[in-house]
Amino acid sequence: MQVTNISIEKEKAPSMLDVDNDIHEVTPENKMFLDRLMELVSRVDLGMNCRVRIGRDHEVPNGRYYFQIACWRMDVITKKAGWGYGGKAYLSPHMTDSELFQIMFGLYKGYWEHEARENFEVDGVRPFGPHISTEALISVARKVDVRSAKHVEDTDSPMGGKISNIEINYSPPRREMTSLERAAHGVRQVRAHDDF
Repeated sequence: MQVTNISIEKEKAPSMLDVDNDIHEVTPENKMFLDRLMELVSRVDLGMNCRVRIGRDHEVPNGRYYFQIACWRMDVITKKAGWGYGGKAYLSPHMTDSELFQIMFGLYKGYWEHEARENFEVDGVRPFGPHISTEALISVARKVDVRSAKHVEDTDSPMGGKISNIEINYSPPRREMTSLERAAHGVRQVRAHDDF
């Protein structure tokens, strides 16, 4: 995939600010915080056709402000150029400027990790895809790939190590439930061999 030839079409670019003042009360405190957020975002240059957006939760009256990354990129599924949006990080006026900058940076890293996971394929499959069902991951979570525990084969490699692909069925050690956990789960008696 070649992203370098994708240009930003200004008419499609999302606004830096996604705040609907018609449904939100604009108090002096809100305005001061929004002005601060806009000043900080205006100082950030992400490159790679990305920008930081400031939004406000539309689901809740007077919802919290958030940062979100928007990038003009090739969609991995449709193969068409368009705006992609990352996750949201809700903000507090009590956060320091450093915290707010770090949140922007974390969102930017998270956005590109998401894109990398969508684009990395092995034999036509995305093994690290960000949209894989958690239940599917749980079903294979005990299939691990580790170096041999004794490192007996390590001398076979000119680099000083040989990796052996083995499947280990690992079960974490079991512990007894506390009385609070038993009460919460409606368990009257716990036997050592019960699964939780």
